[in-house]
Amino acid sequence: MSPFDAYLAQRGLYTLGPRIQMHSKNAHQLAEYLLNSEHIKEVRYPGLTNFKNHEIAVKQMDYFGGMLSFYTEDHIDDQKLFSNLDLYKLAVSLGGVESLIEVPSLMTHDSAAGTDAEAPDDLIRISVGLENIEDLISDMDRSLTASIKSLDESKK
Repeated sequence: MSPFDAYLAQRGLYTLGPRIQMHSKNAHQLAEYLLNSEHIKEVRYPGLTNFKNHEIAVKQMDYFGGMLSFYTEDHIDDQKLFSNLDLYKLAVSLGGVESLIEVPSLMTHDSAAGTDAEAPDDLIRISVGLENIEDLISDMDRSLTASIKSLDESKK
């Protein structure tokens, strides 16, 4: 690591606490929105009381982090969902200031197909950033609504 890289890393540590708090707060609010959406089958986020290991998470964590995952209902076209989003970038990374969305089966876990590490095709994962949460929820809501399949598409 160069001296300048070390300086930047040290400098970033000063704001790490507030950034983690904001990631967690935004992710929790987005998870709550998704949980109550008619377009979503399941949401996985340790801060939700219906999360299977919520009690353990409460004992272990002060904040529940910025990662969440979910499954869309069958009437949602996931490809349209991704292309209709404005604030979320289709990319693989964690903990950045921008919100990222990915399909693990096609991106991070594509080489694991057919193994125990295989990710379900319909799993979507978000690393929630530091953007205004109302903007993130509005963008997701608009995109989900625009991604509803027609009756003909739903029968396929």
